[in-house]
Amino acid sequence: MRGVQVLVRAVLGIAIVAAGISGAVLPAYADPAEPPSAPVHVMVSNATLTTLDVSWTAPVSDGGAAVTGYTINYRKVDAMSWTTGAPGDPTDTSITVTGLDPDSSFQFRVAAVNSAGTGPWSGEKSTIGAGDRHSCAAMTDGTVTCWGYNEGGQLGDESTTTRLVPVQVTGITGLTPALTAISVSAGSFHSCALMANGAAKCWGWNTNGQLGNNSITNSFVPVPVWGIDGLTPSTTAVSITAGFLHSCALMANGTITCWGYNWKGQLGDGTTTDKHVPTQVEIIDGITEANTAVSVHLHFYHSCAAMADGTATCWGENNYGQLGNNSTTNSTVPVRVSGIDGADDASTTVSVSTGGQHSCALMANGTAICWGSNGAGQLGNNSTTSSPVTVPVAVSGIDGSTQGSTAVSVRTGDYHSCALMADDSVTCWGFNGYGQLGDNSAPNSSVPVLVPGITQLRPASHAVSLSTGAHFSCALLADATAACWGGNAEGELGDNSTTDSHLPVRVLDVTGPGSSFGRTLVPLSRPQQVIVTGRDAESIAIRWNEPAHNGGKNIDDYKVNYRPKGSPSWTAFAIVPYSQLHLRVRNLRAGVTYEFQVRAHNADGLGVASRVVSETVPVQASAPVVVDKNWDNRAITLRWRAVRTPAHSPVTGYVVSCQDRRGDTFPKEVGPAALSASIRVPAAQSYSCRVAARTDAGRGVGSERVQISGRIRD
Repeated sequence: MRGVQVLVRAVLGIAIVAAGISGAVLPAYADPAEPPSAPVHVMVSNATLTTLDVSWTAPVSDGGAAVTGYTINYRKVDAMSWTTGAPGDPTDTSITVTGLDPDSSFQFRVAAVNSAGTGPWSGEKSTIGAGDRHSCAAMTDGTVTCWGYNEGGQLGDESTTTRLVPVQVTGITGLTPALTAISVSAGSFHSCALMANGAAKCWGWNTNGQLGNNSITNSFVPVPVWGIDGLTPSTTAVSITAGFLHSCALMANGTITCWGYNWKGQLGDGTTTDKHVPTQVEIIDGITEANTAVSVHLHFYHSCAAMADGTATCWGENNYGQLGNNSTTNSTVPVRVSGIDGADDASTTVSVSTGGQHSCALMANGTAICWGSNGAGQLGNNSTTSSPVTVPVAVSGIDGSTQGSTAVSVRTGDYHSCALMADDSVTCWGFNGYGQLGDNSAPNSSVPVLVPGITQLRPASHAVSLSTGAHFSCALLADATAACWGGNAEGELGDNSTTDSHLPVRVLDVTGPGSSFGRTLVPLSRPQQVIVTGRDAESIAIRWNEPAHNGGKNIDDYKVNYRPKGSPSWTAFAIVPYSQLHLRVRNLRAGVTYEFQVRAHNADGLGVASRVVSETVPVQASAPVVVDKNWDNRAITLRWRAVRTPAHSPVTGYVVSCQDRRGDTFPKEVGPAALSASIRVPAAQSYSCRVAARTDAGRGVGSERVQISGRIRD
């Protein structure tokens, strides 16, 4: 048992160093050196059709040895594999990436290199926190992103606009320790971050002082928590947790401070009075192991802490036994959880998590226990009850006997719970009305069920940490991306939708200023719906519609090319003004089939060529042969043989005309199937008549003249 206590104390000491000291701007005393931290402020700019410029700022920490170079990876969004690039000069902090596909989105990440090795990639998530209806992630470059519901400004992007994909929190830039976040926690309507210099910042609703800045004014950007400045152990935070309307921080000296709403005594200071600045939790004074906290967690109206001696304490509301002390009496100061006494691994807690009205603890032997409300099976002990469960019960199936049944962390939501297992899988239990158990089913479960999608997501297949919200759950994956599942009415899953998911979906990556994403330009696309609208003996007319995309710049004109079908080269015919979407191409040869192509032109040059359309220039018909003539009753009737023409120039009709001696002409047109026609003419005249076939090329060659020499009688 003493070994476990020593281990817990050692872990606490490491956390204190990581949170309170390592982020400071100090000379590098590390011996040996460590890899540098992640580069920050990765920016993508100056897009062309096939290139993007990527720049970044050197890491805050070089790990004790000078940075000797950078490695850049890039890939299309959602692609499986990365392509590697590097600056021309190893110490340059920019690169132009060429040969990219036009109209495509690309993700970039940068890692710094020194003599100790390659540091973490920029822009990847290092921790994730799920709140009531929003989530936040701390990134490896020291920035923070949030997504989901934002009525209280809890996303920290200077707005109250709900976001369906992550946006960067304003002012946490990763450029200095004071501006670098190492963890983040999402509450109901506010969020808090632990900074690398040991300070704390919060943002969002502040109706009860939950931002800790000695006011009740909401803030849409992070504000410093009063008195947590990283200057001394008692003012240096090791971790920070945001709850419903209150917040708590574990301090470097083993104490806990809380602030905000205190209706049920959830601040643990012996009162039920709201506090607008941090106030120390009573009894947890850091003097002895029994009174030294190693972790803290909170939700609605109660809070819990794991202690250095392996025990657990809780305080606040207790109507469902969520304090675990075998009673249902609220407590304004910490009380010990029954059965967690640190006597052996089975009764030694590693961490405690608080839900809506229940709590769970991870034990040193890899088991999990829960207590409090169990109406939806959220205690995981294969039962449901409306009565309070006032002492811990074992979670079924998490017995520490195998990797798959050994928990390494436990997290609780409003009415469900989840555990990360030693084999990197995730199991959940309890209420499942929104799919928050992630097992692709609807029923609640009073025993843990496996979240199958964790091993199916691309490109990672393993979970490394876990967080639960009100009606959803999230996991940080091995490649530092994140997946979420469950309720999504406010975009809390971060997948650019508001559709609930009963299986994990990938959280889309950060957007907005400071993004490591870039999009190449949309090419000037092809003119649409090019068609032939007319033709004659020496020309063909075409028409088209504007391209779907103008490439981001106004179209100046169109270029029309043509060629005889089968020819290897195009003839440039005309440049057409942007407002003219039609053209007649002239001086073509009769009987020849031509192909036509149109391309739009803007300041970047010619766009994509349109689809090719083809048409044949029609030919004139030969002369018909008249086989019979007749006249009587002031009418002349002619009969002729059908004219044969090529298939591309069918006869569209015939024209019969008769002319008298004075030059007066009497024409008549008939359809292509008619091979005779009668024309009424004035009496007492002689006439000369002929027939011609008509095609799209116009009137063809006329027949030999037929003389009607006798006078036409009435």
